[in-house]
Amino acid sequence: MNKITLFSAGVLTSAMFLVSCGNSSDQSAETAPVVTALEMSADTALSTIEWSGTLVGVYTHTGILKLTEGSFTVDSGKVTAGSFTAALNTMKVTDGNYDLKKGSTPEKLIGHLSSPDFFDVATYPTASFVVSGVNADGKVAGKLTVRGVTNDEVLENVVIDTASGTASASLTFDRQKYGVAWAHPLKDMVLENEIKLNVNVKAKG
Repeated sequence: MNKITLFSAGVLTSAMFLVSCGNSSDQSAETAPVVTALEMSADTALSTIEWSGTLVGVYTHTGILKLTEGSFTVDSGKVTAGSFTAALNTMKVTDGNYDLKKGSTPEKLIGHLSSPDFFDVATYPTASFVVSGVNADGKVAGKLTVRGVTNDEVLENVVIDTASGTASASLTFDRQKYGVAWAHPLKDMVLENEIKLNVNVKAKG
């Protein structure tokens, strides 16, 4: 996966005031528009991407990835720019759907997900999302890049809490569009094409 850039945090607020005063009997004040923009840079030690994939009717595997960098800009309550990057070699599993007696282990799953069958981490070590704008429905539009392939996707359920310096969003993408095309060898065991992500960003203090 290429580069995924999203939420950043450092906090930047600028305000400009111009005041003109007349004499004591005729005082007037003119205030220029307040210019406010908030840029957040991700604390990569505390920010994660949760992922999940489902083998239909059998089980769901879940895990996390770490961000290598991330940032986003909020203006007038809307995300106007941003990007995030995830390092695929930080992939870990968080579910317990394994059968050690049958050789099913978390390590084996990570090895398979990292192989050319799935994300080919040796060739494409990162994945990225770059914000391109906000849709009329409030969803954040952008470009997702996985395995060197880029498609339009949207971030949903975007929640920004400037007081705590946190941001979150969800994204669901079709793995087939990115060449993550592995199919289960048993015909009655189908791996869903949808991969679900939950991005959780903590801003730098």
